[in-house]
Amino acid sequence: MHEMTAAPILETRGLRKRYGEVEVLRGIDLCVQPGERIVVMGSSGSGKSTFIRCLNGLEKTAGGAILYRGRDVTQLNENAWRGVRRSIGMVFQDYSLFPHFTVLRNLCFAPVREKVLSRDDADQRARALLKRVGLYEKADAYPCQLSGGQQQRIAIVRSMMMQPDIMLFDEPTSALDPETVGEVLAIIDDLTADGLTSIVVTHETGFARRCADRIVFMDQGTILESCAPEIFFATPTTDRARRFIANHK
Repeated sequence: MHEMTAAPILETRGLRKRYGEVEVLRGIDLCVQPGERIVVMGSSGSGKSTFIRCLNGLEKTAGGAILYRGRDVTQLNENAWRGVRRSIGMVFQDYSLFPHFTVLRNLCFAPVREKVLSRDDADQRARALLKRVGLYEKADAYPCQLSGGQQQRIAIVRSMMMQPDIMLFDEPTSALDPETVGEVLAIIDDLTADGLTSIVVTHETGFARRCADRIVFMDQGTILESCAPEIFFATPTTDRARRFIANHK
């Protein structure tokens, strides 16, 4: 567990989000320490995915602030957010790979275009990451030739290509069959185990118990609990969390 002494790498203060008259996020306060691995849990409709999309600038907020390395990025325009997203990577529920690009080109396209890596360095990093996730031989394949689990692993590697400070995962296994869920979660565990800050939205309690430094439990747009997994799963403090745990054993 990370000591809460360093300056947070990412912080939200009173974050709010509305869809019409419905308030989806109701004042979210969260500090994320460098290298911390956070798992966000909660029932469908609790605001988890909306929250994580706000952290990447994909949803406009209705109030509060998002601070990245102490800088308020809440009201940045889309062009400025593009620059922030180089440091805050995101993996979505669907894979969103370019179908007409090979795996290798999918991986190299953004870092070369954004001048994060040279073409040769991007190629080298892409092949090294493909080897790490067990897909080295798929460099010249197209997305349609890959299974869902393989495509999600490629989507994770694509975000890692930008060498981000933080990785956000929005229910990365929700579109996968049960047999491939474990392999994708193992990849996330491996790629974030060496100090990469990460926030993972998931219902997978086994992954949360094993890999999280902290569980953040959300309900109705608020954070009800924020604690170490051994505390959350053994002695939750709210009835709502106890019901959630009982339903996800």
